[in-house]
Amino acid sequence: MIHITDFNTAVLHLNQKKLILVKFYSGHVDNCGDLDITLESLEYDYPRVLMFAIDVDKDLSLIDRYTGNDLPMAVVFKNGAPSGSISRNATRDDLRALLEDVA
Repeated sequence: MIHITDFNTAVLHLNQKKLILVKFYSGHVDNCGDLDITLESLEYDYPRVLMFAIDVDKDLSLIDRYTGNDLPMAVVFKNGAPSGSISRNATRDDLRALLEDVA
């Protein structure tokens, strides 16, 4: 997972024909790191999915656009548009199912 500070970094990849998973988190919210372990374990199973993480504290507009204040949130983008999301206590199987459904 690539930690980015500017959402435009991920946007550059959204126009490609790849799945993009973006984890939105906040350093001010407890348990945001728990989702990292689950996502990082999936990187090996889904090498063609680009995974990014961004701290919404650096761009609060991302909360309204993508998370609805539910953090942490993983959003899958397909063909440049949000295609599914999962939050907080997602298990590896939950995320695997989301990626399979969107793919």
